[in-house]
Amino acid sequence: VSSSVDWDIAPSTLLNVNLYYQNDPEAGVYNSLPAAGTALSNPNGALPEDAFAGDRNWDHYEREVLLAGYKFSHEFAGAWNFLHQARYMLADAYQENTYNIGLSPLDERTLGRRAYLTDEASRGITVDNQLGGLVSSGEVVHQLLLGVDYLRLDSEIKYEDASAPPIDLFAPNHAQIVPVTLDFAASGLSSDFGIDVQQLGVYVQDQLEWDALVVVAGLRWDDYQSDEKGRKYGAASNTKVDQEQVSGRLGALFQLPGGIAPFASYAESFEPVPGTDRNLNPFEPATAHQWEAGVKYRDEASRTDMTVSAFRITKENVVTRDPSGGPLDQIQAGEVRSQGLELELTAQPTPALSLHASATLLEAGHPDRLSG
Repeated sequence: VSSSVDWDIAPSTLLNVNLYYQNDPEAGVYNSLPAAGTALSNPNGALPEDAFAGDRNWDHYEREVLLAGYKFSHEFAGAWNFLHQARYMLADAYQENTYNIGLSPLDERTLGRRAYLTDEASRGITVDNQLGGLVSSGEVVHQLLLGVDYLRLDSEIKYEDASAPPIDLFAPNHAQIVPVTLDFAASGLSSDFGIDVQQLGVYVQDQLEWDALVVVAGLRWDDYQSDEKGRKYGAASNTKVDQEQVSGRLGALFQLPGGIAPFASYAESFEPVPGTDRNLNPFEPATAHQWEAGVKYRDEASRTDMTVSAFRITKENVVTRDPSGGPLDQIQAGEVRSQGLELELTAQPTPALSLHASATLLEAGHPDRLSG
């Protein structure tokens, strides 16, 4: 259910109130399959496309989400405007599922499994305030944007893990698990903890236009704090994280005659990373940067827009498994790169017909395994 109401308080003032509610009482749950028999060969043959490694007695997912918010905007005299928006979130999710712990090397058809359940509840509020306006300085026109946003999120997470009967993938029995016999206490992996997250962001952006040149420059400062308390994977957890980061972006576009406009941009991002390594050292923030360059074309007569661009995104400080630690230990040693080409075309040959087409050539993975 989704609804929205606008109230024109005054000619230059608008209040929007919106509500979103979603209830999924029963949804499908999917788990993974081993490489042998799917992507790789298996002496027993290939697994069918509908192969399933789960159990119908332990296969449930339900979710309920409520979002309630409002937006208040006001236009001042002199080409300035103010936008204030807030949203409250209440979400719950419950899942019963299995995961595999490896295919038997003896017959390459018996898959080891474990059963788990997750019970999660989250409550949060986000607030964003923006002040924007136009300022002229000689022949240069500045479109300024100043903003402050705030996030508060409280989550309660419960996790249980237990041994489950193995399954023969080539002659599966999907009714082996008896829920009342699952021994969650024996695994030592039970979790029941809460996470309190707060994040404050301050940002500024200037889009300036000078003749045929358009330049966009922006900076953002983030302060992230999280407090995790409870029992996690069978051990007491009391972890506090305090991270801050300054991110920037810069882009330029030059409008040539004939509707051709080459452009280039650089952008940085910041993603808080909660948790610690096996030596209880807090993780650093994950950062990323993106380079993009291309050409835009616009034909006003035929109402055609086309963009061709090349991009590269590199993310650093990615959390990955610690090769020197246990199965649950993690370190920040990962780097992931995505690069490729994009083509986008939009045309409106007649007032009643519009066409849109796009294509992407994407290469993603570890930088050492990518060409170029």
